[in-house]
Amino acid sequence: GGFLLEALPPMWEAVETALQALLQWRNKSCTPPIPLVLIESALIEEDLLPHQTLALFSRLTKNQAADEREAADLVKQGNTLMERAARILEQAEGN
Repeated sequence: GGFLLEALPPMWEAVETALQALLQWRNKSCTPPIPLVLIESALIEEDLLPHQTLALFSRLTKNQAADEREAADLVKQGNTLMERAARILEQAEGN
């Protein structure tokens, strides 16, 4: 596998950590693995994260990327999700 394919497991860990931080902030913390239903009810249905989060988390969990292009897309989506989580938590801290 190439570099981006090898980057998927650490990206999954980073995304999982970001989701755990958001869940803890919402007083919904849990022990890993994070159930998809909890991500949906506590973060997506509350309009904190987009619906694509479930597919992203699922694909990263299963390390599903057919090729470097697909892996690049997952890494980009993971970065976007982590940036959004950081903004949400920074804004919450400021309030």
